[in-house]
Amino acid sequence: MPPSISHSSSHDPFSIRKRRYFFRNILDIDRDGIVRWKDLEELLVRVEILARKDEFIRSKMALIGLWHDLTDSQISETDWLELWNEKKEEKDEESMVDHVFTLLDPSGDGLIDESEYVHVLAFFGKSRDEAMTCFDSIGRTPLGEPIFAIDSKRFISLWKEFFYSDDPSSHGSRLFGIVD
Repeated sequence: MPPSISHSSSHDPFSIRKRRYFFRNILDIDRDGIVRWKDLEELLVRVEILARKDEFIRSKMALIGLWHDLTDSQISETDWLELWNEKKEEKDEESMVDHVFTLLDPSGDGLIDESEYVHVLAFFGKSRDEAMTCFDSIGRTPLGEPIFAIDSKRFISLWKEFFYSDDPSSHGSRLFGIVD
């Protein structure tokens, strides 16, 4: 039986709620409170069904890399939150960012466009409408002007906003879906 998971509280800083959201909605596929390799295997099954062969291979390699960056056995939500409290080696987080960027850029062209983004968020159970709403938010310059694809430099900025900002209106707050 998994450890009990505290539910998000409106008293938690928004950055912690987003970290919980990422754990629960992106990593913990079976929603049992523990991420094991079987969660990522289930995600790979979903990716293989939806993706072209070349996209599947890139996504599979990204997920394997992400898993090895995080753990060698399993990770609980508490462990996940503690990872963000520890002083991480910058190269470790850069590696995780690279793997997630690769997952969101299955074409491998170095840009995440709306079509790829919507397609990949479907792997995580996000509706087309939610994904398009999120891309409309993240697909903007810091000044709010629309852009049509996100490069790795912009993705890193969005990543930092997602994991470190307590501002719900920051563009990166919707990088992986709508967080309540």
